[in-house]
Amino acid sequence: RRADQKWVEDRIERGKQVFQGDAHMHPHTPTSTHARTTTPATRDHDDNDEFLFECQGGLVCGAGAQAPLHLWAINLSLPAVRTMGQLQAQQLQQAMRQHGAVPRPIRAHQRLWDQWGISSAVGTSVMHAPPRLHVAFISSDLLRDHPVGNIMSHILPLHDLSRMQITLYIVHEHQQHFASQAENKHVLGDVRIVMLGRGPHVSSLYHPQESEEAAELVNSAGVCILVDLVGYTSDHRQDVLALRPAPLQMSYHGYMGTSGADYIDYYLADKVIAPPEHASFFSEKLVYMPECFLGPSHRAAHQLWGWSGGSRNDFDGRGEDDISIRRVANGLPPSGTVLCNFNQHFKIDPHTFALWQAAVKAVNGTLWMLRGTAVSERNLERQFYGSTRGAGGKRRGGSLLWAERAPLKDHLRRAALCDVALDTFDYNMGATGADTLYAAVPVAHVPSNKAVGRMMTAMLTALRMPELITRNADELLILFSVLTGPNGTDKLLALRTKLLRRIVWTPLFDVRAWVNDFDQSLRLMWDQYLDELGSQTSNKQVSNKALHILTSRPRAIF
Repeated sequence: RRADQKWVEDRIERGKQVFQGDAHMHPHTPTSTHARTTTPATRDHDDNDEFLFECQGGLVCGAGAQAPLHLWAINLSLPAVRTMGQLQAQQLQQAMRQHGAVPRPIRAHQRLWDQWGISSAVGTSVMHAPPRLHVAFISSDLLRDHPVGNIMSHILPLHDLSRMQITLYIVHEHQQHFASQAENKHVLGDVRIVMLGRGPHVSSLYHPQESEEAAELVNSAGVCILVDLVGYTSDHRQDVLALRPAPLQMSYHGYMGTSGADYIDYYLADKVIAPPEHASFFSEKLVYMPECFLGPSHRAAHQLWGWSGGSRNDFDGRGEDDISIRRVANGLPPSGTVLCNFNQHFKIDPHTFALWQAAVKAVNGTLWMLRGTAVSERNLERQFYGSTRGAGGKRRGGSLLWAERAPLKDHLRRAALCDVALDTFDYNMGATGADTLYAAVPVAHVPSNKAVGRMMTAMLTALRMPELITRNADELLILFSVLTGPNGTDKLLALRTKLLRRIVWTPLFDVRAWVNDFDQSLRLMWDQYLDELGSQTSNKQVSNKALHILTSRPRAIF
């Protein structure tokens, strides 16, 4: 709703206290990565959209403190989302100018042109037999226990390595440790792993020596397309991307919004999270995947845990005794309705949480959530039980329970104990949502306007489960009542059975097809780039409008 640049700029400015050292750490946060950021967060604030549960005394704590990540849970307009990205890029470029740095001129790619037989002389563009397309990824999440890293962990070796060379640039030491373990070689295949490092402190944005050395490392490797999987989240390397080490640079998944930067050429999406009418709110050209922007690799990495308990693939039904025992072992009531959300708490806004309360209270059920910071847990418990206590302070109308963090395989097994998952409105479940769906738990969803609020829409569309997409809060409550009401047992069982079949047969979890489409998109991008070079050297005009949206190779629809 707020498209005013001054309002967004003020919120970005309030995010500059991130990662400032132990003096700024909240006493309840265990590590320095859990910083805090100022933002309006009082209970009696006039604008409830600005209240976040992961707050204390007007401060955002935990993962949501990373600017501009702490703004995603607010109901922002599309122009405001674009402004968020532009302000981040402007701040970085301002820091670069202070150090006298400029984006690398096009001659920096001369070595790459020589490999492809391209002459930079005007009027000459002769192609030899093309070598393998060199594609590189920058990621702080792959090869570590992170939702994004987990769902993409088995994608790397599936690329067509006969036509492509893949390099993964990592930033953390524990990523390097994972890559060095012999038992993980099957995850990497022939992918080259290079340590890029964390680079300058997030708050300093740019460092002349560290940034330029990292950019030279990428440039000297002859990378054709550099894919950024971090965006403006923690431990990003936008300082490297801003130096233009590769001819083509693409943003994907790490930051679900436009970068607002002129050094990012493409944004990988689908027609659900970024429909054509939203193209003007992206500074990048859109590359559309034919089905879903996300390519979860669960089927390549895990059995279908679902109702089988992880011991066998038996989906004919579920044993009630087994479910009761497993529920108790995970700290849940042996019977009754269990609604869940395993998002981080900074994604939850008061309106959404009030809706969850109403759904839980209606069935006297359990709301199961992932543990967060001590501050967020306290705030959520106060909100939940403040309106569900009877005479004498006795709790009524349901309960709020916490799930401990667990390895992905164990998490999939316990997630299957839930009846229905609840999605956050403005900042959807992304990788966590794919985990929940793979555990055969229906996710009730209301889409919003921005890409980060349409991730679950895209996944449910690719899963061919449109009945779980509702238009507003009223329809969402109706869906809850149908699935969890007195007569909802058979309907819920039928829905979960349908979901299990969709996991096997629909495109969402068909990761091999997704990787093939992704590779085809990269080849198309590179071909377009070579065509542009030929047009420039022959003084032909290239229409930017015609290149605004690229579509990868279509695929059969189930």
